[in-house]
Amino acid sequence: MTCPSFLFAIKGLHTNSKDLVEKCIRDTWNDDITTQFIQNGVAPMGKKERDNAICSIQKFKDSMWTELLDTKGEGGIQKPTFNVYANSELINNSNAWSNIRTHLAGRSYHNSKFGHGQNTITPNHCGLCHGVDHPRGLCPFPEIDGWKGPGDTNTIPQRMGRYPRNSGCFAPGFRY
Repeated sequence: MTCPSFLFAIKGLHTNSKDLVEKCIRDTWNDDITTQFIQNGVAPMGKKERDNAICSIQKFKDSMWTELLDTKGEGGIQKPTFNVYANSELINNSNAWSNIRTHLAGRSYHNSKFGHGQNTITPNHCGLCHGVDHPRGLCPFPEIDGWKGPGDTNTIPQRMGRYPRNSGCFAPGFRY
């Protein structure tokens, strides 16, 4: 099983420019701090294994892309979220992937043009598909032909017994 491509989200930046944000991310991922983190992580390995790991991690970093979510704050004020992804198939060790993701998500992404962002690994929980990279209102699945996911919430049958309607559970231990 491969690790997720979704790494983390950056909120609080004052821009809608994916190009600016991606440049900032690449600059951070290729700086001395991240380079030293990687060097420390691969130091215990043999030379050939270390060289292969460094090559895989560089390809992983190079595969990075972002997706802009048109999220809004109170009063409909635009507060964009940038989801950060990378090809996680390039890291074949889940512990290494987790350590790298934690390090990258813990870095500060800022620029004089768009300020400082706040990073979060699980920014959302979609009530339709249970994804963490988007809120329910921006779920892409209902737009896919043939998707047989949750329909109109008004068609959920009324609950019986000691669990009143809209209580949030059908029966003990049952989750949907």
